[in-house]
Amino acid sequence: MIDLSKEVQIFFISMAPIGELRVSLPLVLVVYKFNWIYAYLISVLGNLTAVIIILLFLGKIFDFISNKYTLLKKNLDLLFEKTKNNKALLEKWGSVALMFFVAIPLPFTGGWTASIISLLFGIPFKKALFFISLGIILSGFIVLSAVFIGISIEKYFGLQALSGILFLALLVFYLLKIKINKRFIRN
Repeated sequence: MIDLSKEVQIFFISMAPIGELRVSLPLVLVVYKFNWIYAYLISVLGNLTAVIIILLFLGKIFDFISNKYTLLKKNLDLLFEKTKNNKALLEKWGSVALMFFVAIPLPFTGGWTASIISLLFGIPFKKALFFISLGIILSGFIVLSAVFIGISIEKYFGLQALSGILFLALLVFYLLKIKINKRFIRN
């Protein structure tokens, strides 16, 4: 008999907000030592399941809460009105922007956030699901590549070299973020 407890854990971890498959793929490859194809499929399917649930039910949950609490309804209506009136990004890039947004494996750029964005901008279900799914598939390959590179560096150069490279990458990312923020503040 096959014990599916690890597979179920990975599936649910990939459904969780923030981490999504950016957490589940490294975990399943490094800790559980699964085959990379199997790991990829479990993680992507879990992430897609969360996206489908969000796209199907979040709007209905907003409606239910809005009908029950008038103060919250006013705030939600204001939020939806502001985002629908400010469609410059969506008009420029279209729904394809969702794919690129999800494909970049950074915190808060996954399927959960893209699903909420698609709801706020009123992107139809099928269109949103298609582009978010493509983004999840691409993000999965990017994360797989990063994990394989990390495993190779650790194998050939040691854990200290991998830690140093990760520290430098985080430092560069942080410095670039500061530079970008300063540019936006000036404009």
